[in-house]
Amino acid sequence: MLGDDGGAVCANPNDALSRAILFSQLANGAAGPGTRPVIADIRFVQGQLRIIEIYCPEELDDFQKFVDELQTYRSGGA
Repeated sequence: MLGDDGGAVCANPNDALSRAILFSQLANGAAGPGTRPVIADIRFVQGQLRIIEIYCPEELDDFQKFVDELQTYRSGGA
């Protein structure tokens, strides 16, 4: 799925379109005018951070800065 180069995750993870797609996934799930951004659990981006760390570490610093600026929360539990 990720091949040997990280696949779509490593294809420009720091460009505007990739970030816009991520923002669209961090929403309430409604469609059309009901769509609203949410404060998401940090676990939603940790997988992407790990993939970037492994497959395209040269992109990690910029993406980490972007993630650090997101308003997230850390839920309890496992």
